[in-house]
Amino acid sequence: MSDLLDADVKTLAAATQAQFDAKDFAGALAGYDELRRADPGDGFYTDRYGYCFIALGRWRDAEAAWLDIIRDHGASKGRVGHVLQCRAETGRYELGMEFIRRHLPACASDPSLIVYHVTAALGCGDAEDAAQVFLGLDAACPAAKRAAAYSQLGYRLLVLGRQGHADAAFAFIDRVLPSVADPTPLLEAGARVSAGAKRWPSQIAYLDRLIALDPTVESRHLEKASALLSLGDDARCEAWLAEFRERFPPALRTGTTEQRLQGLEIRARSLGHWRKTLDTVRPTASFQGLTFRAAAHAALNQHQQAIEAAQSGLALYGDHPWFQGLIGKSHDALGETGSALGWLTRAASAADAPTDTLLALLRIQIKAGQTDAAAALGARLCRRHRASAFIRGVLAHLGLPQAVEAAAEYEPAPAARGPVGWLHGGDAGDVVYALATMQAAGGGHLYLTCIDATREPMDSRKIDFLMPLLTAQSYVVSAGPWQGEPVQRDFNVMRALMPPDLDLAALHWRAVMDEGALDVTQPWLKAPHAARHGRPVFARSGRYRNPGWEPFWAQLKAAGPDAIFVGTAAEFEDFGHGEHYLARDALDLAEVIHGGSIFIGNQSLPYAIAEGLKMGRLLEASPYVRNCLFPGALALAFG
Repeated sequence: MSDLLDADVKTLAAATQAQFDAKDFAGALAGYDELRRADPGDGFYTDRYGYCFIALGRWRDAEAAWLDIIRDHGASKGRVGHVLQCRAETGRYELGMEFIRRHLPACASDPSLIVYHVTAALGCGDAEDAAQVFLGLDAACPAAKRAAAYSQLGYRLLVLGRQGHADAAFAFIDRVLPSVADPTPLLEAGARVSAGAKRWPSQIAYLDRLIALDPTVESRHLEKASALLSLGDDARCEAWLAEFRERFPPALRTGTTEQRLQGLEIRARSLGHWRKTLDTVRPTASFQGLTFRAAAHAALNQHQQAIEAAQSGLALYGDHPWFQGLIGKSHDALGETGSALGWLTRAASAADAPTDTLLALLRIQIKAGQTDAAAALGARLCRRHRASAFIRGVLAHLGLPQAVEAAAEYEPAPAARGPVGWLHGGDAGDVVYALATMQAAGGGHLYLTCIDATREPMDSRKIDFLMPLLTAQSYVVSAGPWQGEPVQRDFNVMRALMPPDLDLAALHWRAVMDEGALDVTQPWLKAPHAARHGRPVFARSGRYRNPGWEPFWAQLKAAGPDAIFVGTAAEFEDFGHGEHYLARDALDLAEVIHGGSIFIGNQSLPYAIAEGLKMGRLLEASPYVRNCLFPGALALAFG
């Protein structure tokens, strides 16, 4: 019998180790819990138990596990460091200092523990003590270990900035900078704490000093561009990125740099779109106008103005969860966690609270150590979405797998009577991809709204452009701007977690539907009055381009002298070929595309329409963003 028990333990240990190696920390946690009970004298299992909690971001549970190890197996530098890490992540620096004093001999000689000593001192507001400890490390530590300690310090200062201790960190950096031979690591740390505290002018000042020291480091130029965007200064950002392209020609840029550069350029253009939205959507008492203005301010990082617009919405429309949720998320963006928690909790009390609001509350509850409340909220999300694969993935990502089991405690929401309400606030192409899910699920009412997480805002102009195409689909009962109507399916939840291996239609399905898969081989769009003209249709937007396509486009232009180009006037001027057709609306655009012999373009609204129609299509596939690769389409990425 003993041999059988040993064999069972070995089997469980091997299976749990495999889960740990595969980074399935939630599954490994349950296995190590059983192994600890089976062999409480083996510290290895408790050690791995603590690692699982850390990987899942459950800092207080991790701290309890490491304290158990210290109690049962004694203190070591690594175990002391893990306890200090848990207390730093949860902002309990006084307790961290008490633990450091208790284990000072172990802390005094280890660079990583000295970093925690500095962090705890700064969290307690003692920049002078932190400076003295750090200068001792800087003088005594070997160069290799000092470099690792500098890197770790930068991350710890970033956390301090997020937690509201930026002033102490800045005072520490100013005190130490004149005394070190190489200022670079501390300037980098200053840039990180500025980013954590959302003090963008300070971050830019530190980055300017770093760039002056060494102008060849690409990442610092891009970080400055990102900080300019965070300030809402898209004009300076675009000028800085243009200078970057001249300073670092394509031959010197890596694929990762190119991808980040394109992303920043898209964000810069996006801010311009949001600014136009504020100019065109004048102050109004309508629900749509207030939501658009609030979302636009939030997208531009103008969070105080976003709060004011949402407060106006509450004054006119009562305790609407959308406005409460946006106020909560804006407070969170300002680093005001307590206020964010209060507003999001109020929003979540409504039965029809938006899913993205519930997910925002869930993240803050986890960060605040409210694991029981987070598990209950996770269970509610599971019940709302019938434990869909997407929601299970979100909860596993956040370290809440137990919420799936706890979902049984909640009664399912009553089924909606009549057609289902669907909500979408994404880009125009995203809306077209979402229609595949609507068709497969039986259709319903489609409401369009404005959220602060898109490249271009879903404004009134865009809704008017899309409406004819939407209402031409038999499964769309009605479509129009959202005026606060109840919705049963919220496509916007897909932005909480976007797996890179899914096409955009499948991603929408996973976000809102139960188990199962979406068949994307069949058309989900119709253009009932399309006239056959038989000419090739080209489209090429400024985003998601593939450098390898440049010579190929030259061949396509030569092969299609009679091509029709669909897109904006600026896109046509850049493309320089064919007859420019400026569509009246999305249905007119779909009819022109459907009447052609073939569609050729990059990832954009015209390509989404061609995909929905399932006509012959050739995609200029981005080598970096590969979420438009559908069966039946010829997609050439060239790398």
